Amino acid sequence: MNGRTGAILFVDDSTDDFAAAARAFRKVGLETPLEHSSSGADALARLHAPKARRPSLILLDLNMPGLGGRDVLAAVKRDDALKDIPVVILTHARDRAAVQACYALGANAYVLKSDDFDALADNIRKLKEYWLDTVELPQVFDNDAETGAFSVLDHAAFPDPAPRNAIALAPAEVCRRLVPAPEPRRERELTPREVETLTWLARGKSRWETGVILGVSEEAVKTRLDKCRRKLGAVNTTHAIAIALMEGLLPGEREKDV
Repeated sequence: MNGRTGAILFVDDSTDDFAAAARAFRKVGLETPLEHSSSGADALARLHAPKARRPSLILLDLNMPGLGGRDVLAAVKRDDALKDIPVVILTHARDRAAVQACYALGANAYVLKSDDFDALADNIRKLKEYWLDTVELPQVFDNDAETGAFSVLDHAAFPDPAPRNAIALAPAEVCRRLVPAPEPRRERELTPREVETLTWLARGKSRWETGVILGVSEEAVKTRLDKCRRKLGAVNTTHAIAIALMEGLLPGEREKDV
Protein backbone atom coordinates (compact mmCIF):
# COMPACT_ATOMS: atom_id res chain seq x y z
CA MET A 1 0.00 0.00 0.00
CA ASN A 2 1.31 3.42 -0.90
CA GLY A 3 1.84 6.43 1.30
CA ARG A 4 -1.39 8.01 0.15
CA THR A 5 -3.50 5.25 1.67
CA GLY A 6 -5.81 6.48 4.39
CA ALA A 7 -7.32 4.77 7.37
CA ILE A 8 -10.25 2.39 7.43
CA LEU A 9 -13.34 4.06 8.88
CA PHE A 10 -15.46 1.63 10.90
CA VAL A 11 -18.96 3.05 11.41
CA ASP A 12 -20.88 1.16 14.09
CA ASP A 13 -22.72 2.19 17.24
CA SER A 14 -21.58 -1.02 18.98
CA THR A 15 -18.26 -0.63 20.76
CA ASP A 16 -18.19 -4.41 21.25
CA ASP A 17 -18.46 -5.02 17.50
CA PHE A 18 -15.72 -2.47 16.85
CA ALA A 19 -13.46 -4.07 19.46
CA ALA A 20 -14.05 -7.52 17.95
CA ALA A 21 -13.33 -6.24 14.43
CA ALA A 22 -10.17 -4.45 15.61
CA ARG A 23 -9.01 -7.64 17.30
CA ALA A 24 -9.73 -9.61 14.12
CA PHE A 25 -7.79 -7.11 12.00
CA ARG A 26 -4.83 -7.37 14.37
CA LYS A 27 -5.00 -11.15 14.11
CA VAL A 28 -4.74 -11.01 10.31
CA GLY A 29 -1.87 -8.51 10.40
CA LEU A 30 -3.61 -5.24 9.50
CA GLU A 31 -1.18 -2.32 9.43
CA THR A 32 -3.64 0.31 8.18
CA PRO A 33 -5.06 2.54 10.96
CA LEU A 34 -8.61 1.65 11.98
CA GLU A 35 -10.78 4.59 13.03
CA HIS A 36 -14.17 4.36 14.72
CA SER A 37 -17.32 6.46 14.32
CA SER A 38 -20.05 5.44 16.74
CA SER A 39 -22.93 6.97 14.77
CA GLY A 40 -23.94 7.92 11.25
CA ALA A 41 -23.90 11.62 12.17
CA ASP A 42 -20.36 11.35 13.54
CA ALA A 43 -19.19 9.53 10.41
CA LEU A 44 -20.52 12.22 8.06
CA ALA A 45 -19.16 15.00 10.26
CA ARG A 46 -15.75 13.30 10.27
CA LEU A 47 -15.77 12.88 6.49
CA HIS A 48 -16.69 16.53 5.92
CA ALA A 49 -14.55 18.16 8.59
CA PRO A 50 -12.11 20.84 7.29
CA LYS A 51 -8.73 19.38 6.35
CA ALA A 52 -10.05 15.87 6.99
CA ARG A 53 -8.13 13.07 5.33
CA ARG A 54 -10.44 10.69 3.53
CA PRO A 55 -10.42 7.03 4.54
CA SER A 56 -9.48 4.48 1.90
CA LEU A 57 -12.31 2.18 2.90
CA ILE A 58 -15.53 2.50 4.91
CA LEU A 59 -16.96 -0.44 6.86
CA LEU A 60 -20.57 0.46 7.60
CA ASP A 61 -23.15 -1.05 9.92
CA LEU A 62 -26.82 -0.68 8.96
CA ASN A 63 -28.72 -0.85 12.23
CA MET A 64 -27.79 2.33 14.07
CA PRO A 65 -30.05 4.71 16.01
CA GLY A 66 -30.63 8.11 14.45
CA LEU A 67 -28.95 8.33 11.08
CA GLY A 68 -28.94 4.77 9.75
CA GLY A 69 -26.35 3.03 7.66
CA ARG A 70 -28.30 3.37 4.42
CA ASP A 71 -28.62 7.13 4.99
CA VAL A 72 -24.85 7.35 5.41
CA LEU A 73 -24.29 5.20 2.32
CA ALA A 74 -26.63 7.36 0.25
CA ALA A 75 -24.94 10.57 1.44
CA VAL A 76 -21.45 9.26 0.65
CA LYS A 77 -22.38 8.02 -2.81
CA ARG A 78 -24.11 11.31 -3.69
CA ASP A 79 -21.05 13.36 -2.75
CA ASP A 80 -18.61 13.93 -5.63
CA ALA A 81 -15.73 14.23 -3.15
CA LEU A 82 -16.50 10.92 -1.43
CA LYS A 83 -18.42 8.68 -3.84
CA ASP A 84 -15.34 6.79 -5.05
CA ILE A 85 -14.51 5.53 -1.53
CA PRO A 86 -15.45 1.83 -1.38
CA VAL A 87 -18.17 1.18 1.17
CA VAL A 88 -18.49 -2.34 2.57
CA ILE A 89 -21.67 -3.06 4.51
CA LEU A 90 -20.74 -5.10 7.60
CA THR A 91 -23.90 -6.06 9.44
CA HIS A 92 -25.97 -8.74 11.14
CA ALA A 93 -28.91 -7.95 8.83
CA ARG A 94 -29.62 -10.97 6.61
CA ASP A 95 -32.74 -9.49 4.98
CA ARG A 96 -32.61 -9.81 1.18
CA ALA A 97 -34.41 -6.51 0.75
CA ALA A 98 -31.64 -4.77 2.69
CA VAL A 99 -29.03 -6.38 0.44
CA GLN A 100 -30.83 -5.21 -2.71
CA ALA A 101 -31.36 -1.71 -1.32
CA CYS A 102 -27.71 -1.28 -0.35
CA TYR A 103 -26.42 -2.34 -3.75
CA ALA A 104 -28.95 -0.04 -5.40
CA LEU A 105 -27.52 2.83 -3.34
CA GLY A 106 -23.97 2.05 -4.45
CA ALA A 107 -22.54 -0.30 -1.81
CA ASN A 108 -19.40 -2.09 -3.00
CA ALA A 109 -19.91 -5.23 -0.92
CA TYR A 110 -22.30 -6.68 1.67
CA VAL A 111 -20.73 -8.86 4.37
CA LEU A 112 -22.49 -10.51 7.29
CA LYS A 113 -21.11 -10.17 10.80
CA SER A 114 -20.72 -13.25 12.94
CA ASP A 115 -20.88 -13.64 16.71
CA ASP A 116 -18.29 -16.39 16.36
CA PHE A 117 -14.87 -14.73 16.50
CA ASP A 118 -13.13 -17.28 14.26
CA ALA A 119 -15.80 -16.79 11.57
CA LEU A 120 -15.53 -13.01 11.95
CA ALA A 121 -11.74 -13.18 11.69
CA ASP A 122 -12.06 -15.26 8.52
CA ASN A 123 -14.35 -12.65 6.96
CA ILE A 124 -11.99 -9.85 8.05
CA ARG A 125 -9.07 -11.74 6.53
CA LYS A 126 -10.91 -11.98 3.22
CA LEU A 127 -11.76 -8.27 3.36
CA LYS A 128 -8.14 -7.42 4.03
CA GLU A 129 -6.80 -9.67 1.28
CA TYR A 130 -9.17 -8.21 -1.30
CA TRP A 131 -9.52 -4.53 -0.38
CA LEU A 132 -6.10 -3.88 1.12
CA ASP A 133 -3.77 -6.41 -0.54
CA THR A 134 -5.24 -6.96 -4.01
CA VAL A 135 -7.23 -4.07 -5.45
CA GLU A 136 -6.00 -0.53 -6.08
CA LEU A 137 -7.98 1.85 -3.88
CA PRO A 138 -8.78 5.45 -4.86
CA GLN A 139 -6.10 8.00 -4.06
CA VAL A 140 -6.48 9.72 -0.72
CA PHE A 141 -6.36 13.49 -0.62
CA ASP A 142 -6.74 16.11 2.06
CA ASN A 143 -9.83 18.28 1.82
CA ASP A 144 -8.84 21.93 1.61
CA ALA A 145 -10.76 25.03 2.58
CA GLU A 146 -11.85 25.54 -1.02
CA THR A 147 -14.31 22.66 -0.64
CA GLY A 148 -16.47 24.64 1.78
CA ALA A 149 -16.61 21.58 4.03
CA PHE A 150 -19.01 21.53 6.96
CA SER A 151 -17.68 21.19 10.48
CA VAL A 152 -19.35 20.27 13.75
CA LEU A 153 -16.70 22.28 15.59
CA ASP A 154 -17.61 25.61 17.13
CA HIS A 155 -15.93 28.76 15.86
CA ALA A 156 -13.45 28.81 18.73
CA ALA A 157 -12.00 25.50 17.52
CA PHE A 158 -11.01 26.88 14.12
CA PRO A 159 -7.45 28.05 13.55
CA ASP A 160 -6.95 31.80 13.62
CA PRO A 161 -7.71 32.93 10.97
CA ALA A 162 -10.41 30.38 10.18
CA PRO A 163 -10.10 28.44 6.89
CA ARG A 164 -11.72 30.23 3.97
CA ASN A 165 -15.28 29.03 3.27
CA ALA A 166 -15.37 26.84 6.41
CA ILE A 167 -18.74 26.74 8.17
CA ALA A 168 -19.39 25.74 11.79
CA LEU A 169 -22.55 23.67 12.11
CA ALA A 170 -24.18 21.52 14.75
CA PRO A 171 -24.30 17.76 14.02
CA ALA A 172 -28.06 17.86 13.33
CA GLU A 173 -27.56 20.60 10.74
CA VAL A 174 -24.73 18.64 9.10
CA CYS A 175 -27.09 15.68 8.70
CA ARG A 176 -29.90 17.90 7.42
CA ARG A 177 -27.69 19.32 4.69
CA LEU A 178 -26.09 16.04 3.69
CA VAL A 179 -29.16 13.80 3.81
CA PRO A 180 -32.22 15.23 2.05
CA ALA A 181 -35.69 14.79 3.45
CA PRO A 182 -37.28 11.52 2.31
CA GLU A 183 -39.38 11.79 -0.81
CA PRO A 184 -43.16 11.42 -0.44
CA ARG A 185 -44.37 7.85 -0.52
CA ARG A 186 -45.60 6.65 -3.88
CA GLU A 187 -48.45 4.24 -3.08
CA ARG A 188 -50.90 5.90 -5.50
CA GLU A 189 -48.45 6.14 -8.37
CA LEU A 190 -48.34 2.38 -9.09
CA THR A 191 -51.39 0.69 -10.53
CA PRO A 192 -52.50 -2.70 -9.12
CA ARG A 193 -51.14 -4.41 -12.26
CA GLU A 194 -47.77 -2.71 -11.84
CA VAL A 195 -47.67 -3.69 -8.16
CA GLU A 196 -48.40 -7.35 -8.89
CA THR A 197 -45.78 -7.37 -11.65
CA LEU A 198 -43.08 -5.96 -9.38
CA THR A 199 -44.14 -8.31 -6.59
CA TRP A 200 -43.52 -11.45 -8.67
CA LEU A 201 -40.18 -10.12 -9.92
CA ALA A 202 -39.19 -9.31 -6.33
CA ARG A 203 -39.86 -12.97 -5.53
CA GLY A 204 -37.29 -14.02 -8.12
CA LYS A 205 -39.50 -14.74 -11.11
CA SER A 206 -38.30 -13.87 -14.62
CA ARG A 207 -40.29 -11.61 -16.92
CA TRP A 208 -41.45 -14.66 -18.87
CA GLU A 209 -42.53 -16.51 -15.70
CA THR A 210 -44.29 -13.40 -14.42
CA GLY A 211 -46.20 -13.14 -17.70
CA VAL A 212 -47.31 -16.77 -17.44
CA ILE A 213 -48.47 -16.26 -13.84
CA LEU A 214 -50.37 -13.08 -14.69
CA GLY A 215 -51.69 -14.33 -18.02
CA VAL A 216 -50.02 -11.63 -20.12
CA SER A 217 -47.21 -11.57 -22.66
CA GLU A 218 -43.59 -10.99 -21.75
CA GLU A 219 -43.78 -7.75 -23.75
CA ALA A 220 -46.67 -6.59 -21.54
CA VAL A 221 -44.57 -7.32 -18.48
CA LYS A 222 -41.71 -5.29 -19.98
CA THR A 223 -44.09 -2.37 -20.66
CA ARG A 224 -45.31 -2.42 -17.06
CA LEU A 225 -41.72 -2.47 -15.77
CA ASP A 226 -40.80 0.49 -17.94
CA LYS A 227 -43.68 2.44 -16.39
CA CYS A 228 -42.66 1.37 -12.88
CA ARG A 229 -39.09 2.53 -13.43
CA ARG A 230 -40.23 5.92 -14.70
CA LYS A 231 -42.66 6.45 -11.83
CA LEU A 232 -40.16 5.42 -9.16
CA GLY A 233 -37.19 7.19 -10.71
CA ALA A 234 -35.27 3.91 -10.94
CA VAL A 235 -32.38 3.18 -13.28
CA ASN A 236 -33.26 -0.49 -13.73
CA THR A 237 -35.67 -3.17 -12.52
CA THR A 238 -33.55 -4.12 -9.49
CA HIS A 239 -33.47 -0.47 -8.45
CA ALA A 240 -37.25 -0.20 -8.87
CA ILE A 241 -37.78 -3.29 -6.71
CA ALA A 242 -35.44 -1.90 -4.04
CA ILE A 243 -37.33 1.41 -3.93
CA ALA A 244 -40.68 -0.35 -3.80
CA LEU A 245 -39.47 -2.62 -0.99
CA MET A 246 -38.04 0.25 1.03
CA GLU A 247 -41.28 2.20 0.73
CA GLY A 248 -43.53 -0.76 1.47
CA LEU A 249 -45.29 -0.63 -1.87
CA LEU A 250 -45.36 -4.39 -2.42
CA PRO A 251 -47.99 -6.23 -0.33
CA GLY A 252 -46.48 -8.97 1.79
CA GLU A 253 -42.97 -7.87 0.78
CA ARG A 254 -42.40 -5.05 3.28
CA GLU A 255 -38.79 -4.72 4.28
CA LYS A 256 -37.91 -5.90 7.76
CA ASP A 257 -36.15 -3.60 10.18
CA VAL A 258 -32.38 -3.88 9.82
